[in-house]
Amino acid sequence: MKYRFDDEFLRALRVRGLTASRVAELAQVAPATVSAAVHGRAVTVTSALRIARAVTSSPVIPELEQWATAGESRGAA
Repeated sequence: MKYRFDDEFLRALRVRGLTASRVAELAQVAPATVSAAVHGRAVTVTSALRIARAVTSSPVIPELEQWATAGESRGAA
């Protein structure tokens, strides 16, 4: 079974200041797996769960959240 992350995934990375490499390290998955997820390609459910846990265990940085929200209100992601 496969899972595909939506656009909110990239936003979740941005507001936490996470790079794909760091997520791969935290999730203990291959960097190519996180790259696939970032680019909207399907990953296994097991990898998706590991990635989701890695991302959600990292705190949101308020300044980055404000920046992301301001960009969304201007029409930029």
